[in-house]
Amino acid sequence: MKTKLNGFLTLLLAFAVQITFAQEKTVTGNVSDASGPLPGVTVLIKGTKTGTQTDFDGNFSIRVNTGAVLQYSFMGMTTVEKTVGASNIIDVTMQESAESLEEIVIVGYGTTTKQSFTGTATVVKSEKLALKSVSNVSQALAGEVAGVNVINTSGQPGTVATIRIRGFGSVNGNRDPLYVLDGVPFSGSINSINPSDIESTTVLKDATATAIYGSRGANGVILITTKSGKSGAPVIEVNIKTGENYNSLPRYDVIKSPEEFIELSWLAMGNRSLDINPTSDNVAYANNYLFSSRGIDSKYNMWDVADVSELIDPTTGKVRAGVQRKYNPENWEDYGFQSSSRTELDLKMSGGNENTQYFSSFGFLDDKGYVINSAYKRYTTRLNITHKPKEWLTANANIGYVYSETKNNGQSEDSGSVFWFVDNIPSIYPLFERDANGELIPDEIYGGYVYDYGVGRGFGALTNSIADAKYDKDGNDRHEINGNFSINFKLAEGLTFENQYGAQYYNRTYNSIRNPFYGSGASNGGSIYKTLSNALTQNLLSLVRYKKSFDESNLEILLAHEANTYTYNISTASKEKVVNLENGLDVLNNYVVTSSPSTGYQLNTDLESYFGQVNFSLQDKYYFTGSVRRDGSSRFANDKWGTFGSVGASWIMNKESFMENVDFVNYLKLKASYGLLGDQAGAGIYSGQNSYSINNLNDEISLSVNAIQNPDLTWET
Repeated sequence: MKTKLNGFLTLLLAFAVQITFAQEKTVTGNVSDASGPLPGVTVLIKGTKTGTQTDFDGNFSIRVNTGAVLQYSFMGMTTVEKTVGASNIIDVTMQESAESLEEIVIVGYGTTTKQSFTGTATVVKSEKLALKSVSNVSQALAGEVAGVNVINTSGQPGTVATIRIRGFGSVNGNRDPLYVLDGVPFSGSINSINPSDIESTTVLKDATATAIYGSRGANGVILITTKSGKSGAPVIEVNIKTGENYNSLPRYDVIKSPEEFIELSWLAMGNRSLDINPTSDNVAYANNYLFSSRGIDSKYNMWDVADVSELIDPTTGKVRAGVQRKYNPENWEDYGFQSSSRTELDLKMSGGNENTQYFSSFGFLDDKGYVINSAYKRYTTRLNITHKPKEWLTANANIGYVYSETKNNGQSEDSGSVFWFVDNIPSIYPLFERDANGELIPDEIYGGYVYDYGVGRGFGALTNSIADAKYDKDGNDRHEINGNFSINFKLAEGLTFENQYGAQYYNRTYNSIRNPFYGSGASNGGSIYKTLSNALTQNLLSLVRYKKSFDESNLEILLAHEANTYTYNISTASKEKVVNLENGLDVLNNYVVTSSPSTGYQLNTDLESYFGQVNFSLQDKYYFTGSVRRDGSSRFANDKWGTFGSVGASWIMNKESFMENVDFVNYLKLKASYGLLGDQAGAGIYSGQNSYSINNLNDEISLSVNAIQNPDLTWET
């Protein structure tokens, strides 16, 4: 009896377990908002701690029981709950929460809320930036903002993406958006801003949002705000990321078989004879000239037969059975590319009290490229301090420094490109040079084997991009510092006087070195081309702001003056015939022949601006804004000044009484704007000023007149 009872209980338990497993299943889906997929959304089984997050494309997958409730949450969005039913796919569209409408948004020269802003702006929070392993914020914006095209023009680590906001704003002039870092127009490298230091990125897209920046905002504005400290206990945060760089796109479909290539070459050679003379013996012509100066150099005959008639069967046009290779040519792709690592380390510390807050960070990035001998290495540090010694006085200091090293070997736009060679080199051409027996030739200089530089090669002759990428050097070292300092006075209730000084400085050294033994530098005994450049941008802003609240309305007025100066210096030198090969290849004194005269020049531009803005709201339903800015540019001779401005209005319709009973509408906003923007970058820095070049003629001064300029050239609007 006991045995029967045990058997019954066992069957009952198995049946219960079977039911449990039948109820649990895998649910997948996609989470999005009005702009597209949402990465980083938390998907939690309600009442438990079990959950997951959506990936970069907004997709998720989770094991869950039928009947359970999935809870979707994301900052700034209304939490959504979905009950798991029969379907294994649950897609969710999230809406902005009412609280997010009152969220502070940083816009031109101030802050506002999403509800009250009459322009078009999109905020990308640090949480989204943290999900992406990128070198700079331009790459992180891909797929985040509607109307913003992010074009990655190169896979070289550290490359800054090309950004176009709502298309192309100019035919001949500047098309790039204006970057503003902590309130200061930014002209340095975006790579000098560690994405880990960024609190938020706001993209301003329409005229109402950008007109206050005048001519510089014509192509949109990207506002970058770095992190700041908060009152309370000190916080220390360490982040470490590591990964692999690889090519996720397949290579071009090419002929990989040497036999197939030589068969097609033989056929093409015969067709060539028929094109010249239709009655000619095309087989004899192809056999006589396939391995010749008219076709392929005979040294690239990799088969163990000397006579083409013994190689190709004329009846089939195929390589004869039994013909053996003397060697197997290398697959260039195996030597030109590498699966490489990416390592990122960030240390952040913050804290403070009621009067002083600080944020500091240290970052390191080592990003090896997909092409051999290509990499980007960066060291960053930042210190942001806010100090309020008096109730009426606030001071801020934000300072960032970066040192970076870039190696971009094998990435020229001609046959020196590794990509070009890999995609185009015929399969019969070996990477390494071979002797008459098809054996590899040892390299007594660098070790390994001698690369084939294509002497006699009919395609891509006299070069080997993979060897050049290994033995030569193209790269630059860059020091950059950016900072801004502000001091703000509270003059009276609602009246403030704000002053800010910002500057960016960089020093860049570029070296293009060719080795003395192989390739383009061999005939000169090695060569170096060096460029030294530096630039200093300074920006001074003085602004008076007045805010006043009435019974059901709010008013804000600002008046400001801004001055911006830019100075750029560059010097170049080139020499040949290197002396010391062990070290100092990037030192000019290590070369003995001056190949061309040194060059150098300086550029200077100035931009002065006066502007103002008025913002008015009524009953938290009606919002109006207007701005005007007058810019004066040193680029123009006679007509230096341009006037730009905008007007905008918005209406929160869901707050009207006739919308009270419309349950399916949570938020409805109608807005309109008009603005006039301009551009100066289509004109040269010294347009309107005739100039001349200084040259050497038999060791005497020679002056040559440059192109005549138009002094009446002015703003593009």
